[in-house]
Amino acid sequence: MHARRSGGPRTTIRRQRQKANYDRTTIDAIIDASPWCHLAVTVDGVAMAIPTFGVRDGDTLLVHGARGSSALGSARAAELVSCTFTIIDGLLVATTGFEHSVAFRSVVVVGQPTVLSGADKVRALDLLVDGVIPGRSAEIPRPTRQELNATVVLAVSLDECVAKVSFGPPDATQPSDGPPIWAGVVPITSALGVPQSFDPTIPIPPSVLALTEEAR
Repeated sequence: MHARRSGGPRTTIRRQRQKANYDRTTIDAIIDASPWCHLAVTVDGVAMAIPTFGVRDGDTLLVHGARGSSALGSARAAELVSCTFTIIDGLLVATTGFEHSVAFRSVVVVGQPTVLSGADKVRALDLLVDGVIPGRSAEIPRPTRQELNATVVLAVSLDECVAKVSFGPPDATQPSDGPPIWAGVVPITSALGVPQSFDPTIPIPPSVLALTEEAR
């Protein structure tokens, strides 16, 4: 079985090509691990990168935003948009300032956005909710007509995307003269905390319990 691969002229890495990865298994894993992303689009002639939330639905990326947003309005009308996911895993502390860097995993997606509507839009919103807390969409009411009208959901194919991954190690070359200089990695991690109930008389739902217990 051949590995699924993505790529194209707009997502071909030309600098530090050894860090590029076009394998869809790697790309999917990065998107799934960090749904926080930036949607890039041109708004009134200005390049804007808007922080938003995106999840993967098979071979499609789903992003959403407010209908009144100028960025989302521009994205709806755009022939192409790009979306970037980035996970910072650590600081690479080298022996020279020039070689200091970060350990990271990133994905860039480029594609033509499609505006979802009807049942496809409702399903996409459920996926976006469950992308934050798996199973949460089944515990809450269905979106109202007003909420649906106020929200835009875009679908972008993952046909053209690329991952870039850097883990180090840092450059630990010691100077020819002077005292030795420390080099190493400072890991960066994020973790979910203990749920804080708005109303302590209401039990914490299974989706939140499962999410936080899994994190521990």
